[in-house]
This record gives sequence, structure tokens and C-alpha cells, in this order.
Amino acid sequence: MEKIKKILHSKTDRKPFLVLLLAPVIFTVWKFQGSPQFFDANLAKFFSPASDLAFLRIAYYGFSSLFFLFLVPAFIVKVVFKEKLSDYGARFADGKFGAKFILIAFPIVMISMIPVSHDPQYQALNPMYPDAGRSIPVFILYALIYGLYYIGWEFFFRGFMLFGLREKCGDVFTVLIQVFPSCIAHIGRPEGEMISSILAGLVFGFFALRSRSLWYVLILHWFIGLGCDVLCLMAR
Repeated sequence: MEKIKKILHSKTDRKPFLVLLLAPVIFTVWKFQGSPQFFDANLAKFFSPASDLAFLRIAYYGFSSLFFLFLVPAFIVKVVFKEKLSDYGARFADGKFGAKFILIAFPIVMISMIPVSHDPQYQALNPMYPDAGRSIPVFILYALIYGLYYIGWEFFFRGFMLFGLREKCGDVFTVLIQVFPSCIAHIGRPEGEMISSILAGLVFGFFALRSRSLWYVLILHWFIGLGCDVLCLMAR
């Protein structure tokens, strides 16, 4: 207990200690209480049979991701750490570098995903809303809801964890630390996606640190997710 007290009273140790302590708690709560499965088991019964439950479960997932993975860590940053969100990557910095990264990385990833999009196992999981391809307006609405998920995901890993641990752990070890839980979070997805999440975690982490912003990574990750959905819809 004495060691913990010393850590909590240390300017250099208190923040990384709380990030590493609270991050798994926040993520676990989101993983279970914020999941589509939680909606199916506990909330779907409150809607009429005529409701589009498939869309509502995805909407719940999007808003729960925004709440647990963005708003809760943002509250900790502002109230507990008394720091600015911009210090955690929530800013547009080095826009020229960020635009180049998106324009180069996006087509490369999309080309590599064309064979994967024909895999029945991958098609069964994407898009998360099965009727997303029903019409353009429906897909746009789905894309916006899906964007809430990416806001939460990227702020949690490439904001709260990455910039919260950087000062104490250094760039390399901080990136490696946030790669591990982001990879584990893909359990249940196809093996190839889990493997690619390791590479993505490394690239996204170092890029966020280099650009001092998580928004370019967020935009790229969101575009990749939607692009893969489009490829799956076309492959069907």
C-alpha cells in the first residue's frame, strides 16, 4: 500500500498508473455492457417486433462505444488529470502529413482486402448491419453510426492509452502496450483480421505519435471499415 500511495502522489507515476489501472476496467465494461449481445439479451425486448432490431443493436453499439471509450476516458483526462484533450491527440496537427498518410494507405489496404472480401466467413460478419446495402441513404446512416464506434476505439487506444503512457514509457513501449489489448479485442473475428490488427496497431500508434493527432488514424480506420463493407456487398 505504501508503494501505491507513493505512486499516486508522484507527478510522473500517477497518470500512467491510473491509465493502466482504469483502461482494462473501462474496456471490460464496454466489451460486455456495450456489446450488441448485451442489447439482444437485455434491451431488445423493450422494442416492438416491427422495429428494425438489427439496426438498433448496431446503433446501441455505436453509442455505447462513444460513451465508454471516448466520453469516460475524456472525463478522466479533464477532471482527474486536469489536462486538455488536445494533449491526447484530439486535434488536427500536421495536416499535410496526415492527408498523405490517408491517401497512400487507404488504396493499399483496399487492394489487399479484395481477396478477403470473397471469404464467406468474412462476409458473414461484414457489414455489421446486414441490410446496410439496401440503399445509399441506409448505408450513409449506417456509416455515421459506425463512425461513433471508431471515435471511441481510436480515442481509447491512440489517445487515452497512447498519449497517457508516452511520457513514462517512451514511444516504442507505449505503442507496443496499446497493440496488445487492441489485438485481443479482435477475438472472435477471422484469424487474418486478428493478425492484421497487430500491424495496424503498430502503424496507427506510431503515426498518431508522429502527427500528434489521432484524427487521421480515426478517419483512415473508419474509411477502411466502410471500404471493406462495400467490398463484401459487391462480392455477394
